[in-house]
Amino acid sequence: SYTLDMAGLKAWVATHTKEVGDISRWAFDYLSQSSLKLLAFLGNLFLIPLATFYLMRDWDKMVQWIATVIPPQYRVTATQLAQQTDQTLAAFVRGQVLVMAILTVMYTVGFWWMGLELALLLGLVIGLVSFIPYAGVVLGLVLSTLASVLQFDGFDWVWQLALLFAVIQVVESGFLTPV
Repeated sequence: SYTLDMAGLKAWVATHTKEVGDISRWAFDYLSQSSLKLLAFLGNLFLIPLATFYLMRDWDKMVQWIATVIPPQYRVTATQLAQQTDQTLAAFVRGQVLVMAILTVMYTVGFWWMGLELALLLGLVIGLVSFIPYAGVVLGLVLSTLASVLQFDGFDWVWQLALLFAVIQVVESGFLTPV
């Protein structure tokens, strides 16, 4: 049976107290920062849908209240600007959703053509994240490379992934979302 050498343990702790303190301080700082970030994320996860719900529910009341706050001589101009802004934002959102849908189809078909078993899932994830600049491409490259390496046992298919992503990026940049 094994016995614990308490004298040796006490001597080790006495000689390494500073290092243990530094590690403890680092661990506490890291955990407290991570905990705060987790709490902020969970708070946003709860508050954003709640605020969105109440904005959608009381939108007409807020618009009426804002109209009463604006001086009468500026109401017509403010109303026109608000309508133009609403139309522009609505067109932008519709365009983004359309681009996301087209990219989802393009990636899914490309992955299916390559023979990836996770073609639909990868296409959906990349298409949905594509509205964030560079995130869709980076996440897509990482996930699809990982999937192809695991499925095909090697890096032989990576050049096809690179070609697929290059072609889709050219189509997106040149045709779907021209400047």
